[in-house]
Amino acid sequence: MKEGTIVVRGSVFPLEFSGEEQIVVRCPVIPGCISQGWTREEAERNIREAIELCLDSQAEEGWTLPPVDGTNGHG
Repeated sequence: MKEGTIVVRGSVFPLEFSGEEQIVVRCPVIPGCISQGWTREEAERNIREAIELCLDSQAEEGWTLPPVDGTNGHG
């Protein structure tokens, strides 16, 4: 599994990439936040949108996330 990061709304989120045909990407600090794409660029666009939607839901519903600092055990 490959790892990376993405900046959304000023916070750095860790990402995990997998898959052979389509690229599956998940944000391990947001439970259930997963997306995919045919290319890494498409997968990153899609996960950025998924993270933004999760952050909107978080703000509306009042649930919390663990601290997001870009490392979260991923160095």
